[in-house]
Amino acid sequence: YSSGTHAQESIVEPTLEEVIVNGHPLSAEGLAQPFAVLDGDELRRAQAPSIGETLTRLPSVHSTSFGQAVGRPVIRGLGGARVKVLEDRIDTLDASITSPDHATTIDPFISESIEVYMGPSTLVYGSGASGGVVDVHTGRIPHTIPEKTSARLEVRGEDNSNRRTAAGRIDAGTDLFAFHVDAFYRDADDYDIPGFAESSRLRALEEEAEHEGDEHGEEHAEHEEGDEARGTLPGSYLETYGGAVGASYVGDTSFFGMSVSRYESNYGLPGHSHDHHHEDDDHSEGEHDDEGEEHGAGEGTAELDMEQTRVDLGWGRQLSGAGLESINFRVGYNDYS
Repeated sequence: YSSGTHAQESIVEPTLEEVIVNGHPLSAEGLAQPFAVLDGDELRRAQAPSIGETLTRLPSVHSTSFGQAVGRPVIRGLGGARVKVLEDRIDTLDASITSPDHATTIDPFISESIEVYMGPSTLVYGSGASGGVVDVHTGRIPHTIPEKTSARLEVRGEDNSNRRTAAGRIDAGTDLFAFHVDAFYRDADDYDIPGFAESSRLRALEEEAEHEGDEHGEEHAEHEEGDEARGTLPGSYLETYGGAVGASYVGDTSFFGMSVSRYESNYGLPGHSHDHHHEDDDHSEGEHDDEGEEHGAGEGTAELDMEQTRVDLGWGRQLSGAGLESINFRVGYNDYS
C-alpha cells in the first residue's frame, strides 16, 4: 500500500503548450483564409534580406532577383502588379510594384509574421492582385498591451560577400499605453562567384568583335572591363538600415496608435550598365560614383539610392450594435525617393 501511495505522489500534472491564434478581421465564414503563414521559429529560419527570398521555400512562390538587395515575390508565375505586398494590411508605398529592380521597403527581420494569400481570398484586397497577396505583420502599431516587456536581438554573418546583419525590437506597455521600437542594419560587399562574371558565349562574341577591328570602340572597352570581373560579381553590394517607433493608447473597447518609420538602402544592380543608372534629383552623379567605388563597384555599374519616411495611424473599436462586431481604420503617409 505504501508503494502505491508513493507512485501516486510522483505523478506530475501534464502541462499544455500555449497556442496563440491570430484571426483575420475579414476571415469570417472562410472569406479570406491565408494559403500559408510564417511565424515563430519557422519565420526565423526562413528570414533573408528580401521578402521574396524569405518566401521561396513555400510551394508556388519564387523571387525576382537583382542581386542581394532586391527580391519581390512571384506567386504561381505572376509578379509585379499582380502580386500585392502589404505592411500591416496596407500597401508598402514603394516603387517595387512597377520596377522589379527596386527593393521593397520592408525588412523581414523585424516582422512578427508573414501571411500569403492565393486564389479567391485575394479578392478581399481588390481585383488587381490576381496572383496573390503577401501581408507582413510588423506590430509597429500595438493593438493590445503586452503582459510583460519583451526584447529580441538577432545578429548574423556570412563569409561570402562579408555580409553582416543585425536587427532588434522591443515591445513594452503600461496600464493604458503600449510601445514598440525596432531597428535593423545590413551591409555586404560584392559576393564571390566562380570564374568570370560574363558568360563564355558573351566573352567569345566580344573577343570576335575585337579581332574584327571595326569601329565598335565601346564594345572593346566593355570587353576589357568584363575580363577584370572575375571571382566577384560587380554591383552585388548593399547597405540597408532603418527602424521605427510606435505607440498606442489601448482602452477596454478601443485603441488608437501611431508609428513613424525610416528606411534607407544603397545597392548595386549586377548586369546593369551605367546607362540605366537610377539617380535622384537631389544627388549628383559624382556622389553616386564615389559610393560605388567605396563598395568596389565598376564604373559602369548601376546603383540605386532609396529613402523612405513613413507615418502610419491606426484606430479600432469593438461594437455591440448595428450588426457590426468591430470597426478599424488605418491610414499611411509616405515620403519616398
